[in-house]
Amino acid sequence: MTLKKTLSFLTAIFFIFGSTFSQETEDSLKNEPILDVEHALQNTSDRTITGCTMQEIIPLIFIYANRYAPTLTLSIDDISPVEIESKGESSILPVLKENIPGLFYNSQGVAGYGVSSGASGNITMRGFSGSAGRILILIDGHPQYAPIYGHPMADTYTSDNIKTVEVIHGAASLLYGSNAMGGAINFITKEEMNNGNTLRMRAKVGSYGTTQCMVSDGFRHNKISLFASGNYEHSNGYRENSAYNSLSGFAKIGYSINRNWKLRANANISHFDIEMPGSVSAPLNECEANVTRGIYTVMLDNAYFGHENYTTNGALDVYYNWGQHQINDGFKEGEKPQEYLFHSTDYMGGVNMKQSIYLIRTQTELTGGFNLKLYGGNAYRNPVTEVYADHLSFQETAGYLLIKQYMQWLVPKNYYKDTPDERECAVEAGVRAENHNLYGTILIPIVGFKVSSEKEKWHSNNADDFYDIEIKHGILYSKGFRTPNMRELYMYAAANADLLPEHCHNFEYNFEYMKYLAYHNDDFSAKLNLYHTIGDNIVQTVMIDGKPKNQNVGEFKNTGMEFSMERKIKDLSVNGNYSYVYMETPIVGSPRQKAGLSIQYQLKNTTLKVGTQYIDKLYLAVGQTETTKSFALIDAKISQQIKAVNLFVQGETAICKGDYETMLGYPLPKVTCSAGVSVDLYKENKNKE
Repeated sequence: MTLKKTLSFLTAIFFIFGSTFSQETEDSLKNEPILDVEHALQNTSDRTITGCTMQEIIPLIFIYANRYAPTLTLSIDDISPVEIESKGESSILPVLKENIPGLFYNSQGVAGYGVSSGASGNITMRGFSGSAGRILILIDGHPQYAPIYGHPMADTYTSDNIKTVEVIHGAASLLYGSNAMGGAINFITKEEMNNGNTLRMRAKVGSYGTTQCMVSDGFRHNKISLFASGNYEHSNGYRENSAYNSLSGFAKIGYSINRNWKLRANANISHFDIEMPGSVSAPLNECEANVTRGIYTVMLDNAYFGHENYTTNGALDVYYNWGQHQINDGFKEGEKPQEYLFHSTDYMGGVNMKQSIYLIRTQTELTGGFNLKLYGGNAYRNPVTEVYADHLSFQETAGYLLIKQYMQWLVPKNYYKDTPDERECAVEAGVRAENHNLYGTILIPIVGFKVSSEKEKWHSNNADDFYDIEIKHGILYSKGFRTPNMRELYMYAAANADLLPEHCHNFEYNFEYMKYLAYHNDDFSAKLNLYHTIGDNIVQTVMIDGKPKNQNVGEFKNTGMEFSMERKIKDLSVNGNYSYVYMETPIVGSPRQKAGLSIQYQLKNTTLKVGTQYIDKLYLAVGQTETTKSFALIDAKISQQIKAVNLFVQGETAICKGDYETMLGYPLPKVTCSAGVSVDLYKENKNKE
């Protein structure tokens, strides 16, 4: 069967499968009230939805039905819109580093991350490196990285376009295939939810001539929603020859076809110019990168929520992203300027399809998915003196099936209990079959078990003393893999076309505790993950007969823990996290320990936020020249809301011995500060459908 016929067949099944539930469900829900949809759709154990009309809740159904990863036992952290906004950064990475245990990134300047020297902008989790392609970055569930090299493009992840972030800890290859060995980060883009028009503007200035400007506009009327934004950033840089400029634009349109189907499309263009100064021991002149990247996506979602005995939701996505890179490697003092520029073009396109169905009074959940990905590119020096990649291309085709079985029961109330406790256990198992045109078919399994309990209790006869407690325990085995990228196989002196795929086996225990005190705006939650990861066939560059060569060098083991907590008491919010990882084979850019604490207090129209992070034994170099760095970061932000205008001032200081650096040879300023203003204007549309 040809590729075209296969896609046509799968698309037809998708429409038929979803439409099977259409008429009966639509008739039953047309006037049925719905309550607490966000809670209901986020918690698989709670699918009773009553309270407001279906017309009012349709947008939320599509968002919450299709945004979350279809697995119970993988550890997932969410970054909320409030947390993104409170940081006040144009890049999303500082928000992740502050809130996600075990996640770290490096930088070579006060703005921007770069694409060349030192692998700046590298993200690490659980002893895995994003620059090596072992942490998968996604936007709306679609892979986003430079296909030729396999590394993420940190400069393109703009916080103003992002509503929430899902961070999956541990091997997530069942869901996303190659590259998700250490985890996956899914950026979910904004969509206008208010019926009316929302205009927002922000301007910010800071140390070393740093300037940020943003404007966005959202509109929603009946079935149509629009969101568009533009972002500009400039910095003179902390060092000579370290200036940075970026310009990006984003647009998204959504159309609710009916109560059950929604069509969305978005486009994003990013362009940035970077000066790279080289290390302080070997500074460079005219080392520059000029990069343009584009993203296009069309998504068709379906969601049916009706009778207790079934419900279904799914999505069909088509995506395409591309990049153009022009890099001048520069020259050292006393040397001649480079005569040739490095050029590369790359592309990645594909189709994703998934559908979940709940059977037997929602006790059984089946999720099936299909993924097709085509990617490749060219790389050469111009004028053409050497071709590194000449129309290289790879194809990956995959299908997966995940089964979850729930078992629920009630513990009867007695003299000491006001309501019965609810217990639930769930078993899930799944497998992914991924076919790579070079490596054949790879099987990726996952097996997990989770037990949860929920109880309600009163301290007295006063309803204000009511509280709800939920406790979850989970164990998990998951497999991750990564196929070698084009650079490792075919490009430069270290290329080795005989490389084998990398594999890892992840064993994990996770614990969650959540307590909610009714009528007091008092919440507490905590998470704990314990994991052990064993991998083999890891690819490294080694010296053979005095020459570099990419080789599968054998096993590696990472063991660690991740802890996070959050406490909200009225206007006070406290967040903390801690992580520890022991790596038998350390990697550059990963710290041994990372701890963070942030406190935010709201006093009428004034918000004060103070945070601190401690980074212990950050590996700047490994091997015989092993070098580590420990430091603490303290940041503070105060903002004042005056009607539609928000004024803010923020700053950060680093405390350490010697230079403050996250990349060896690239010192960063120990103190930075900035100030800015944002304006939010909202006009409600009274003509609701």
